[in-house]
Amino acid sequence: MTRYFIGIIILLLTLNSCKKRYELNTVYIFNKTLVAKNDTIDIPFKRIINGEYTYKINGSIIKKGTLKNSQNIGYWQYNIDDDNQQIDTSFIWKTENKLNHSLCYPSTWQSLENTDSAMLFVFDLQPEIEKETFNNYYLIILKRKIGEKSIESFNEYYINQAQEAYDVQANDNFKIILDGKTIGYYNRFYADAKYYLLNYNFCDNNYAYDISMKTNFPQDQAMNQLVFLEFIRSFSVRELPILPRKGLLEIKYLNEN
Repeated sequence: MTRYFIGIIILLLTLNSCKKRYELNTVYIFNKTLVAKNDTIDIPFKRIINGEYTYKINGSIIKKGTLKNSQNIGYWQYNIDDDNQQIDTSFIWKTENKLNHSLCYPSTWQSLENTDSAMLFVFDLQPEIEKETFNNYYLIILKRKIGEKSIESFNEYYINQAQEAYDVQANDNFKIILDGKTIGYYNRFYADAKYYLLNYNFCDNNYAYDISMKTNFPQDQAMNQLVFLEFIRSFSVRELPILPRKGLLEIKYLNEN
């Protein structure tokens, strides 16, 4: 009988040790910058990316809403720590699909038609305001064929182009690493003494993607980064998220000028 119970205990311990564990990463804004947090979970990953999602730090809700195939849908609640001040906000997210690309964006934005084949998506961030020229408060996604060039060389090209197009007073850059592999670059620019430009670059199948958002500076820096970050999180190419929630995520600070 004793051997029987010992056998059961060993079996249970073996089953428990064989339970599949995942690295789940969360990205949020803290003091106006990007922060990655990694947690090990044993909940089935499909359950995490489909259903109610709540992330807390020290008992405080950082973000809360509903995910469907890893994308934000409907109403989401956020809490931002900005210079030791807590900012509570919320958004309603809409979904759009085009040519094997899927994304979510705030319902206050307006998706615009365009004739440029390299420009996949264009969004007006303030459609309620009439504009003579469309040179601010926008988000665009460009897709360019780069062949064998690396994402690192494309990111350097983008930074040089931005510095030629604007009078850049300051910029900083971050490398995004997933499970030890570089998957993209996050760049921030303060330009022309009034603009705030956020950018994320990544590669897929010999194409480089440039996602850029332009707003006024210093208006709502933390809020704008939050929206941009959540937008990137919900962008998929061929049903694969460009910034996956599964895996060990590292954000490496590169420089500040």
